[in-house]
Amino acid sequence: MIPIELCRIAPKQRCPKKLSEAQLRTFYDGSDTTRHTPAKRKFDICEIVSGVIANEDPILEHYGIKIEDKMTSLTARVIPPPKIVYRGEQQSYTTVVPENGRWNLRDKFFDGISIKSWALVCCAQQHQVSQTSLRNFVSQLRNVGKMVGMPFVFAPSFCKYVVNIEHIEPVFKYLSQMSHPIQLVVVVLTGKTAIYGKVKRVGDTQCGLTTQCIHVSNVVAPVKHTLINLCMKINIKLGGVNSVAVNSVHLPALQEPVLFIGANVMELSRREGNGPMSVSCVVGSAGGFQSRFTAAVRVQKDTDFVIEQLSSMVRELILNFFRMSNFKPRRIVYYRDHVHENLLEYVLQYEIRAIRDACLSIEKDYNPAITFITVHLTHRSRLFPATVEEQDNVPAGTVVDTVITSKEFFDFYLVSHSGMKGTSRPTRYQVLWDDSRMTADEIQQLTYFLCHTQARCTRSISIPAPIYYAVLVGQRARLHVVDHTSDGNTRKSDLLPHNVAQQVVEIHERMVKKMYFA
Repeated sequence: MIPIELCRIAPKQRCPKKLSEAQLRTFYDGSDTTRHTPAKRKFDICEIVSGVIANEDPILEHYGIKIEDKMTSLTARVIPPPKIVYRGEQQSYTTVVPENGRWNLRDKFFDGISIKSWALVCCAQQHQVSQTSLRNFVSQLRNVGKMVGMPFVFAPSFCKYVVNIEHIEPVFKYLSQMSHPIQLVVVVLTGKTAIYGKVKRVGDTQCGLTTQCIHVSNVVAPVKHTLINLCMKINIKLGGVNSVAVNSVHLPALQEPVLFIGANVMELSRREGNGPMSVSCVVGSAGGFQSRFTAAVRVQKDTDFVIEQLSSMVRELILNFFRMSNFKPRRIVYYRDHVHENLLEYVLQYEIRAIRDACLSIEKDYNPAITFITVHLTHRSRLFPATVEEQDNVPAGTVVDTVITSKEFFDFYLVSHSGMKGTSRPTRYQVLWDDSRMTADEIQQLTYFLCHTQARCTRSISIPAPIYYAVLVGQRARLHVVDHTSDGNTRKSDLLPHNVAQQVVEIHERMVKKMYFA
């Protein structure tokens, strides 16, 4: 045995950890030295493989493994994007066609919310942001809101500096009890500090207040583009619809009521004695718009590989769908994240049974068609253009379903986004069950369609919106637990009992139908 203090970590080892906010800023805003272009990445991979072949690795030779000196060539297709619809002037509509996963907001939101009663809470010191800066920010925010069809009818009815974290809860309770219900609380922060967690927990779980945080730098020097992005988040949190995606190809699944579900399990804490906990998050589309979603959250043991209470969670989503559309879904398309390869069959059998039980609990003969698709990002496959002249990533909409896919079941790789930096990672999908008997093209087009329904930006994303939102719900639930158990700088989340943790992540009744997590 060698004492650990005498050991050194060998250089150039892979570190599969999330980058800090400072590291991410350096990556996205820094020089090209912080990242590789796709062409450079491709060249480096080929150089490494050539070195392995040239060295005649004895281990590979012993097992009879031969490596080709060239990347595998294959044929891909590019799926056409859906059209994005906004509200034009005089009740008309404006249509935008994305180019390589990007588009610009045209005219106004499809369904903008009028904000008549709102509050501004500044958690920064007065020397960091003056009252004049706050007034200027409010003026510019109202101008942008009017421009995009989400008018702030009046100035904020409450505007105070609240610097002490202990004052957040009483201020929010006061706002929740005002005679004119507050629709929105805009909170100015100096960063994602402990106050951010307090704001979200008190607003989401205790007072039922919709909150939107903004960094102090964007208040002191507001930029139009930043304010538009802020309005996009506010509008969907309040129940509005920023845009509607209309598929350019006829898809039977979109011609009748369909519930799109995204499911994710996220580690919550590692408790000594009682074992670790996870939070299971299930998000479902609400009504006729694939950009509105509601969420269900449960706490469970981390040793459970399935979503333990999926039946009751799906029941909630179906009932929300019915209340908001007056229709029961005739199809359910279920996207499941974080399933290990060796557990696919087990998870499929348990969770599809849970979905069916949820349907039967609503009505005796209610049996909608179910499609079960797993979503995988933790793989090492990359796609590069074949020609040397092409230096960029493959275009958004690129799909591969031959050569590198399974011979036993239906799976495919889809690059649904335009990579901002570096080499785009394709998402791998496995279709484990499909009562609707959709063709491969229909499932791929439907999946690509859902990558355009995330309402927080004007870009397609790398995973379907239901999965993206399920991840956000999990992160928010974890934030609620961390804030609840914080005592100064001491965290006690590892000692939180299971039943208390469940109470902590339960959302206020006024927020149940809202996208508080967006």
